Amino acid sequence: MRHDYCTRVPEFTVFLFPVCSHGTSDPKNSPYAEAMNVPFLIRYPDKLVPRTVDYLFSSPDIMPTLLGLSGFKKQIPQDVQGYDFSKTLLTNKVKGAIPNSVLYIKNIDGDKNEKGEVISYFPVSRGIKTSKYTLVLTINKKTKALEEVLFFDDEKDPYQMNNLDWNDFPQVRIILLSELSGLLKKADDLWYRERILNEIIPY
Repeated sequence: MRHDYCTRVPEFTVFLFPVCSHGTSDPKNSPYAEAMNVPFLIRYPDKLVPRTVDYLFSSPDIMPTLLGLSGFKKQIPQDVQGYDFSKTLLTNKVKGAIPNSVLYIKNIDGDKNEKGEVISYFPVSRGIKTSKYTLVLTINKKTKALEEVLFFDDEKDPYQMNNLDWNDFPQVRIILLSELSGLLKKADDLWYRERILNEIIPY
C-alpha cells in the first residue's frame, strides 16, 4: 500500500514521498518519480510573482538560471550545459523553446586499484524524462549490452507501477531515443562519446 503525505505549515508546504516504494537499493539515484520529481523553490521579492510552474528543470539549469536572475546573463559561459530560465521566470512568459525533456544519468563504481580504491566509474544507465514519459536504458557492466528497459507513461501511471513494453509504442520510442541522443551529445556524455547502444540510439 502506498501513501503520500502533504503537511502544511504557515510559510511552506512539505511533501513526503514514499522513497524505496519500487524496492530499489539506491532510491535517490533512481529514475522513479519519488527521486526525480523534486520541487525547486525560488524566492525573489519584488522580482518574481509567487506562482507554481511545471517546467522540466534539472540540476545543470540551476547555475545559469540563478546567474540570469541576478543580472549576470552575459557572464554565463558559452559551454554551460544548463538552460537559463531567468527570462521566462521574470516575465511569466515562455520565450522561445524551453527544454521539453531532461537527461537521467546513473553511474556506478568502475575499476579499482591495488588498494581497492575506486578509480573510475561505469555509466550503467541513461534515460530521458518528459512531461509524459520516463525512459531508462541500463546496460550490462561486462558486455555493455542492453540489460533492462524502464518505460512509463507518467500521465496514465503517475506511480509508475506498470513498466510498459516499449515495442508496443514504436513511434514514441523513436521520438524518445532521438531526443535522448541529442541530450547525450549536448552533455558530451560517455554514452555519446563511446556510441553505447548505437544499434538502438540514433547518434
